[in-house]
Amino acid sequence: MLVRNIIGMQSRRVPNNIESWLDYYNNNYRSTSRVTCCRCHSPAEVGAHVIKMQGTKEWYLVPLCKECFKEEVNFEVEDKYMIKVFLM
Repeated sequence: MLVRNIIGMQSRRVPNNIESWLDYYNNNYRSTSRVTCCRCHSPAEVGAHVIKMQGTKEWYLVPLCKECFKEEVNFEVEDKYMIKVFLM
């Protein structure tokens, strides 16, 4: 799925008093392996808000490294790695 990183969303409050968006992702992505959705394949350091570029423009959370997190560009992510985000 083609998505775009949404710059500036990191400051939004994480639900349920969870420490970070990456922790929120790891708590909700039911897997024992660590995932990264970076184009560079570096280890995930942040949970990034992204928006789907096709179909409905829904918001999701994916794990990225800090370098990829700084870029507002389109990139591919498999649907199975995206967690739907409900903005508060």
